[in-house]
Parts: sequence; C-alpha cells; structure tokens
Amino acid sequence: MAGTDTLTWPDALDAFGADWSAPILAAGMDAATLAGVLAARTPFGIAAEGDDWVLLAPGAPDEVPGEWADLGGGYGTVVLRRGWGPRGGLTGALADGVSLLAPGGRLFAADLDAARLLDASPVAYPYQYRFTLDPAAAERLEASTVPAADLALGVGRAGLRHVAGLVVDEVRGAYDGPAEYWEAVEAGAWPSLADLPADDRGLLLERLAAALSDLAPIGGLVERRPWFAATGVRG
Repeated sequence: MAGTDTLTWPDALDAFGADWSAPILAAGMDAATLAGVLAARTPFGIAAEGDDWVLLAPGAPDEVPGEWADLGGGYGTVVLRRGWGPRGGLTGALADGVSLLAPGGRLFAADLDAARLLDASPVAYPYQYRFTLDPAAAERLEASTVPAADLALGVGRAGLRHVAGLVVDEVRGAYDGPAEYWEAVEAGAWPSLADLPADDRGLLLERLAAALSDLAPIGGLVERRPWFAATGVRG
C-alpha cells in the first residue's frame, strides 16, 4: 500500500539530512509545485525562477539566467525531476546539478517510477488507470522514464558519495470515493487527457467509470504520483 514504504518530498529531504537553512533548487517537471511544498519548510521564499526551475534562497542572484544549469551554485540541495531532456541527457543534467551544489550539498535526481505505478494496486495509485486503460500511454510512459537502476548508477558516476535510492509519493488530491475521483479526472486531474481526440477521451472516461465501479477503497481515494529518486552528497 502506498504510504507504508514511501516518503513525501519534505520527509525525503529530512531523512537524508538536508539543510533547510541553505538554498534549495527545484528543477524539471512541475518545479513550481515542488518548490511550493518545500518553501513551507525554509526560512525564505522564491529568490528567482525560470520556465522549469525555482530557486529558494535568502536573496536573488545578481543575474537570472534562462536555464537552471547557468545559475551560480553553492546550494545545499538540488532536486531534479525529469530535468535532463535538453541538457545532454541524464549524464549532462547530473553533471550540471552536481556543479551547483556546495560541498556537502545533496542532489536528488528523480523520475516517475513507472514500474511501481503500473504494478501496484489502483487503490494505492488510482492514476494507474490512465495507463492500464490506455496501453499506448503505458508504452509511452515506460519509454520516456529512466529506470531506477539507471538513475542510481548515474548519480554514482556523477561523483557523489553515499548514494541511495528512495520512493517519494507526491500527493495530488484526496477524494471521498470513486465517483468524486471520476469527476476530478473529467475536469482535468489527468492533464494528458486534453491531448486526446474527443472520441478517445470519452471512451477512456467510460472505461474509467466501469473500472472504478469495481473499486471499494476504505476511506476514499488519494491521487499520488510515485517517484524514484537517487540521491548522493558532493564531497
């Protein structure tokens, strides 16, 4: 069951001794959402931001670049979530992330844990239905995500010490039951549905209603995204 062996992002940073009084960079997918969660634990707010990154720090940098990799660095924590596409792939992004850390700073490199999402119970991860009801979407998910072993290997090869892996659950919403969850999906809780032709979207929603009718969760449904994160410390 999700939640029994997973952490939230603030829990994850706590578990690995992150220094909340040092600058934190969140980069990659939904960086603003992640930064909002982390900012509640820091003594400062947003110092600078770009299209896919947010810097939480006591003061703004002298110059604000367009790319997070061009920031000045010296940060206590860098969290990269699927933030490697245009930066020379995973290896290049990890090298950039490491270069922004202060000595003793910690990097978290994370991608959606496709295997966990697809193999778990839909009660634990109802978002699973987005893919089990649309096999083509499942194939795209598996093809576009970095496997956990490759993330861990990449972080180790980037020269970081004390490399470890963990699963982080990102909560997106809580619903009283299947009916309320279906309504949320119809209203946009699965953003990728907007990219489907209207007929395909309607068919998927019909399939979701049928699947949810067989679901009997205790205490409602929680929409989660499982992330696998590899982490290490700069020497």
